Amino acid sequence: MLQVAYGCYLFAGVYVLFTGVISLLPLDTGTAGAIGLLVLVPLAIATLAALGTGIVITILRRTLGLVGLSGATILFFAAFALTESKSVLSPRMAANFQQAAGLLYGLVATGVPCWWCIAGRHRTNRRS
Repeated sequence: MLQVAYGCYLFAGVYVLFTGVISLLPLDTGTAGAIGLLVLVPLAIATLAALGTGIVITILRRTLGLVGLSGATILFFAAFALTESKSVLSPRMAANFQQAAGLLYGLVATGVPCWWCIAGRHRTNRRS
């Protein structure tokens, strides 16, 4: 069950990193629209389902890594929503903040499950 939860957060982290990379590429509007419609929208729906599953398993299992990933996810989406709404930041600063927050969240949400797969899983198995 822990593998599924960490996999859910890993999927979300990879999605955020992937959208960040796509947003940095110099694409014309037709290509960007096609990628957004055919690739990013279905992945966004799958990411929301994965995050819902990950949060439910986090509530059930309450391990430190999962609670940290859940908190990072909530903080990331709260920061994104605050900068997306009418805020005191200029549009350029809001965009830079969103890219930096997305990169940080993507690295954390990708790095923690990878660490758990390499080292943490074995440490958990020894204790049981």
